[in-house]
Amino acid sequence: MNTTFFNLSKQLVSLAASDLSIIDKINLTQIIEYLFTDISNGHSCSKLSDLGSSISLSPNEITKLFKKSGIVSDFYINNTAPKPLSIVNIDNDYLVYISKYLNYEISIKNQVQLLTKSYINLNNNYKNSIKLLAEISYNNKLPNIEQLEAIKTSVHNKLSFITGGPGTGKTTTVTLLLWLFYQIYGFDIKIKLAAPTGKASKRVKESIQSNIGALSKYLDMVAINKLLETESFVTIHKLLGAKNDSIYFRHNQDNKLDLDILIIDESSMVSLPLYSKLLEAVDSHTIRHIIFLGDKNQLSSVEEGYVFASLITPSKHPDLFTNDGNIGELVQSKRSSNDIGVLTKAILDNNLDMIKLMLDNSGNIKLYKPKLNTVLDSYLNLESFNDYLTSAQSNTTNIFDKFSRQCILCLTNVGLLGSYNLNLQIEKHIKQKLATIDIWYSGRPIIILKNDYSLGLNNGDIGICVIKDGVIQIVFEDGRGFIPEILPKFDLAYAISIHKSQGSEFNHAYVVIPYTKCSRELLYTAVSRAKKFLTIFSTLDIMAVANPTIRNTGLATAMMR
Repeated sequence: MNTTFFNLSKQLVSLAASDLSIIDKINLTQIIEYLFTDISNGHSCSKLSDLGSSISLSPNEITKLFKKSGIVSDFYINNTAPKPLSIVNIDNDYLVYISKYLNYEISIKNQVQLLTKSYINLNNNYKNSIKLLAEISYNNKLPNIEQLEAIKTSVHNKLSFITGGPGTGKTTTVTLLLWLFYQIYGFDIKIKLAAPTGKASKRVKESIQSNIGALSKYLDMVAINKLLETESFVTIHKLLGAKNDSIYFRHNQDNKLDLDILIIDESSMVSLPLYSKLLEAVDSHTIRHIIFLGDKNQLSSVEEGYVFASLITPSKHPDLFTNDGNIGELVQSKRSSNDIGVLTKAILDNNLDMIKLMLDNSGNIKLYKPKLNTVLDSYLNLESFNDYLTSAQSNTTNIFDKFSRQCILCLTNVGLLGSYNLNLQIEKHIKQKLATIDIWYSGRPIIILKNDYSLGLNNGDIGICVIKDGVIQIVFEDGRGFIPEILPKFDLAYAISIHKSQGSEFNHAYVVIPYTKCSRELLYTAVSRAKKFLTIFSTLDIMAVANPTIRNTGLATAMMR
């Protein structure tokens, strides 16, 4: 039994009616503990039927206990959630919430409705500019038809969503959107591009920068170049004004963000509470456009919630979206014809025959049994990895490029084939090779695990140890260096979890999935991190049983109409 959940459950039960029997209190404690367990597993609520199965009570007996306890609100009677727990009936499917999570979902729904009801008045600058984009698209296939339609959708709506997998051109679409916004609203508009992690924020900036060269052949990119020189690319926490050791932000419903355009990248990674707080901080009257970018097939947030995937299913939200639609979907991928692109599509389609065909015949994809020695031998003998180590010892300037050419992505952190042990074993080999027993050596990579706004370091940032003239520094991609002692919590980064790999790409990805607890989204996310080469340490049977993630949420229904 989880001690934390048990203690929280006891605290809530202490608020219940004093005339509850001992058995009632035991049952209520177990129910609440189950709710907290579901939240820790990513759900925002629990199904009443599941609760009944867990403690051998019928749904009817549980609802009677809820009513008797005095700490459970019936949402449709009260139309609010003032008590610690809430129950919601949606088409006779009862959902039970820790009430603050119900309030988060209600808040998101209300903010979405406000944003989708706004009318966008477009000027002649839009008509001329979109005509130019259409001509460029027709003559050069850049943007392609899907990208052009997604751009139109975003400009015509105050709130919009763009979803697409790797290689579908989400960043190209955003770059062209930025150009179009400058044409419509002028160069003084206030723009922020935010992401859930520092790594994702840096990557979207770098991707836009790399797109400018190709697009500048057809369009004036001066304004976007200037944007890249500002502090417009941030984490969501920095955007909202995170407070140390607090779940609250400086910007909130009483202190709105002063913005014209807000673009959120890697939106599938954003948790339910953060979505709610972000939308509450947006001024629905003054914001011109807010755009959520993401991959609907990718992993959801590590924390509770299933927001992005829920909100981009408009058929389930007839009351949330306008008739014109708010969703641009990018399907056409420049990687779709290569082996990794074919494999990712086969995983999404659950096409076992195609999965087997690719694993058996592809020259760029290899499948090995998940054994520790096999993983270590393959990775440690990789030419690009040894090139990285050699470069790190000579302190060359391109070590980050060399480091990102390969990475081990693990299903879990713990266990024989978890990231902790793999990092330990890899480092043991490297220290033997370098003939050192020191903790720090040039080339030792770390991943930051906690935001530290005083240092400007974010969860997911990669640092590499560089020793020069006997001085140890952990250098980050922006060129800044820190002594190890002042860094926030970190881990070694030869091997990282699949969750931590979101927002990254590697020339060669090593994916370690040693047992069957693997969702389709997890497998898809891991495989799609590879650009050219993919080595999987698993079995065909394990890959074949990967099922879609199903999270309990009211946002996936026509809830709270």
